[in-house]
Amino acid sequence: MIDVEKQTYTWKNDKGKTVSAKMCHTYVIENLETTMENNAIKYLIIIINYVIRTVVSLIMAYCGCDTESIKLQFVTNVVFVC
Repeated sequence: MIDVEKQTYTWKNDKGKTVSAKMCHTYVIENLETTMENNAIKYLIIIINYVIRTVVSLIMAYCGCDTESIKLQFVTNVVFVC
C-alpha cells in the first residue's frame, strides 16, 4: 500500500494557481474509517436480507404454496417490509 501521507499532491485552485501539499493524517484516517463503516453496513444489510429470505422460504415450504411465483411474491413482500 502506498503511504499517501508522504506523497506531495499538486492541483489547481479556483483562480488557476498551481498548489501542492501533503494529505492530512486526520483526513486519511477518517476516510478509511468511513469506507470501512460503509462496507460493514452494506454487508450487514445483505446478510440480514439473506437470513430473512431464507427463513421466510422455509416457512412457506413448511406451510405449502400453490405455485413458486406466489412463494417468491410473499418472500419479496416480507423482505421489503422488514
